[in-house]
Amino acid sequence: MEDKFEKKFKSFLPYIIIIAAVYLFSPALLTIFSKNQTSPLTYIILIGALPLTVFFCCFHYAYKKENDFFLSLVAPIIFVPSMFLYRLFNYSWITSLIYLISYFICGYIGLILGEMLAKNKKNSKGKETDDKIKTSQKRPKKVNISEDPSNDGFQDEFSDDLDTDMTTTTEDINAILENIHNRHNNE
Repeated sequence: MEDKFEKKFKSFLPYIIIIAAVYLFSPALLTIFSKNQTSPLTYIILIGALPLTVFFCCFHYAYKKENDFFLSLVAPIIFVPSMFLYRLFNYSWITSLIYLISYFICGYIGLILGEMLAKNKKNSKGKETDDKIKTSQKRPKKVNISEDPSNDGFQDEFSDDLDTDMTTTTEDINAILENIHNRHNNE
């Protein structure tokens, strides 16, 4: 159980560090550069920078690894101490709750979109490889009709031109059946 938790934590760690740095130090910048808590810079950070940070971290994690619900909880959990440290919300607890929920939703949307894009990428790669396999299969140029039983009926050379019409006519089918019949009678 510890090993699974440890692996999960190690995969989360870079994203946790980025989210923690932005969520804990951006309010510090606000207190340094803005004496007024209701300045436009405060709202740009609270409504722009913080949600975008959690969105892109969750998106990248889901795109590269997997969708994990707990990563979307990291931002709201880290935001709570910064809320108290820098006294950002002297307004009301409802405002704080709205920000916490919106940060969670931004992270969860990032996880969902990252997972969807990763699946689409995998599906499109699968289709491309199927198409490559189909086009890379080479067909024989023509059928040899000979009386030699050691001849398997195919030329050793193969055609790279797959755009030509490779339909078999009735004459070709009759020739092939006659060749098989002749081989069978020679045995």
